[in-house]
Amino acid sequence: MQYLVTMEFVEPGPLFSAQQLGQMVEETILPSFDLLVSLKTEGKVVAGGVLAGTRNATLSSKPPPTMSWISWSKASRSGR
Repeated sequence: MQYLVTMEFVEPGPLFSAQQLGQMVEETILPSFDLLVSLKTEGKVVAGGVLAGTRNATLSSKPPPTMSWISWSKASRSGR
């Protein structure tokens, strides 16, 4: 079984200052891409990427059969 995961990056507009936006990118967005790279290396993400010219990303993942999607996701984020 595989899961199709889609993400849409929303334009924050004037909600954040340039400094806050930079901090959000540094603390949230870049680490999420690092996590995706490590999940791909571990074989948990089969394929995926950012769609050219859009603010969308799609990936296909395969969780271990003994774990639910939610527990697998939490374990992946905690580095287990």
